[in-house]
Amino acid sequence: MTVNPTRAPQPAEALMLSVLLAIQMLGVGPGETLHVAVAGAGRPVLIIPGLFGAVEGFRRLSDSLVASGYRVIVVEPLGVGASSRPAHAEYSLTAQAERMAFVLRTFEAQPAIVVAHSVNAAVALRLAVLHPDLVATVISLEGGPTESVGTPSLHRALKWAPLLKLIGPGPMRGRIAGNLRKASGDTSWLSDSVVRVYTRGPARNLGATLKALRGMVDAVEPWPLAPALAQINRPVVLVLGLAPHEGGPDEAARARMATIPDFTLVTLPGVGHYAFEESPHLVAEVIRRDSPATEGVVLDVSSLKSRY
Repeated sequence: MTVNPTRAPQPAEALMLSVLLAIQMLGVGPGETLHVAVAGAGRPVLIIPGLFGAVEGFRRLSDSLVASGYRVIVVEPLGVGASSRPAHAEYSLTAQAERMAFVLRTFEAQPAIVVAHSVNAAVALRLAVLHPDLVATVISLEGGPTESVGTPSLHRALKWAPLLKLIGPGPMRGRIAGNLRKASGDTSWLSDSVVRVYTRGPARNLGATLKALRGMVDAVEPWPLAPALAQINRPVVLVLGLAPHEGGPDEAARARMATIPDFTLVTLPGVGHYAFEESPHLVAEVIRRDSPATEGVVLDVSSLKSRY
């Protein structure tokens, strides 16, 4: 199924939707703090940015959802963004899922629509397996049921770790900016200020960032996700951009997700890996479409009914 845009927010509307997110650092364990932003009131939505994501990257999506009557909680996982990067923490996807469960219980935000980007979609899926009572729906933005953060590209990047520490964060910013462009279908959202947002957290303490990434790569999962997908008894939506771009789950990963009993594939035209930045109104439409209890929202869902 393909979601076609109804109408993008106009500049005046964008100003009306501007919402001040309440930022806080939430302790979840010894030396472990998560960067959390909360806004709005209503049905809860938990947003989990990707490995190099940031709270600020979901600002426009959050604004749209808050204006539609949602309570939005954006959480940077341990080792991501402004969250802490303890050297000896447990960085497995399962451990990250347990931290998300702690957040939902702390904010009394269950069951929540869980929206996760890229590799951290596996965190959301594990959360649905472990704590189905906390999850209403999982919406994966370009993320599959990965068994490890240690992708080949991340392994290659970590080989340059000693050089990056020696010459400073500048080259890392350039590499991240280049990756953002390659992964985007529409690069008009990529300004210098946006790149600074995405590199601010990792560059703050490059040594700690590299150690945290190494911890993620070396983490051993206590159980495999793929065989457990069929146990997920909540709706799961995979959102893919149709524009040519780098990133996103491959065909095998999409086939594994299709083993989930209530699975839907939604495709978005003209966007790439960062749909929430490139077309936040389309992502908001997908989220509202999977929220039948929301009142006062009119959607064109005629193209959303096909199953994968």
